[in-house]
Amino acid sequence: MKIIIFYGLKTNSAPENFEANKPIDGPILRNESMLLSQSEQNEAFKYRFGYTAEDLTIIDWNRAITIGPESDDDVWDVLEYVNLQSLELRYYDSELDKRLDEFIG
Repeated sequence: MKIIIFYGLKTNSAPENFEANKPIDGPILRNESMLLSQSEQNEAFKYRFGYTAEDLTIIDWNRAITIGPESDDDVWDVLEYVNLQSLELRYYDSELDKRLDEFIG
């Protein structure tokens, strides 16, 4: 069972400054201990969203990073809801697989 891990960085620094930290923050986003290649960094930071010029949210399969001067409670609430929905769907998928195996087997 995978659960998204959220990292919230409260900063007054512009999100563009985050670009310089791709080699450092890429492994955090991908849960790797080694530096990522340039192509893997680009893939990891592919899904970036921001509502204003001061905020940024980067979403990967198992982790999300939010950056901005204020709390991103709304973003975190949506990510938590999506995460719970994903867990529920995986449970139903597992139950369906069990029932199909019983029916076929």
